[in-house]
Amino acid sequence: MNWGRYAAASAAVFLVRDVMNVVFYSVINAPHYEQLAKDHPGMFRTVIPGYVATDLLFALILTYLIARAGGVFGGGMKGGAALGLLVGLLMGVVGDLYMFWGVTYIPLAAMIQDMIYQTLTLVIQGALAGKLLKGATV
Repeated sequence: MNWGRYAAASAAVFLVRDVMNVVFYSVINAPHYEQLAKDHPGMFRTVIPGYVATDLLFALILTYLIARAGGVFGGGMKGGAALGLLVGLLMGVVGDLYMFWGVTYIPLAAMIQDMIYQTLTLVIQGALAGKLLKGATV
């Protein structure tokens, strides 16, 4: 087990994930969320430490999954990207579909945009983890 590589890869994935999420949700989509909050007062809360902690937890789990199973998909960046794609499809597409069927305040176009973002960002994060792990298993 190479815990040093795992920690470094997890930290890198966390940093990339957190920055990408801030840019996508807090900069690019800020006007959309501001309008939703205006239309639905009290529906949203913003707990930044919670988002950051969740991104860290996600990075630790994704990196662990890639360290353990990335070799099945070719290892390195290829294996990490493949696992990132699968997780992205599960989280981004299936997860967003559950939300779409359950709430009325998110338009279809915004949901599709989020599905694409989640899938692509997880491919990038998976490839990064795979590259940094360099075949190390945890």
